[in-house]
Amino acid sequence: MVGGNGRLESQKRTLNYFDAKGFNIDLSPNVGYFFIDKFAGGIRARFASNKVEYSGSVAKSTLVGIGPFLRYYLLPIDNRVNLFAESAYQYLNYSGNSGASNNANIFTFSAGPVIYFNTSVGIEFTVNYELNRNDDTNTKANTFF
Repeated sequence: MVGGNGRLESQKRTLNYFDAKGFNIDLSPNVGYFFIDKFAGGIRARFASNKVEYSGSVAKSTLVGIGPFLRYYLLPIDNRVNLFAESAYQYLNYSGNSGASNNANIFTFSAGPVIYFNTSVGIEFTVNYELNRNDDTNTKANTFF
């Protein structure tokens, strides 16, 4: 199994009463193996870059991560539409142009349908819940997306 996610983001916002604009790119390739019918496991990487300009200054950050995932398909394997549930873990390292660096642990639980165009290629629509814990900054975040 080979796949991944990609995200490009452009943003305008107000930050401490200053107008700010930002750009983000986030790529998450993955590769997996079907150990038995309907059950796969593998590795997912993540690479992200973020740039925010405000009040004459520029803040840049990068993120690199890797971790395992497990996925189970609920319906028979020959269905053109199937449902799956997935759990994943990633260890991430954040670093910024200020020299600061910290690490985070992310646990993600996903579920949704996959629609196959043929026996090998499909598109997925997921609902996700993410637990993000950063011990370096003593922060926790729960995200639903």
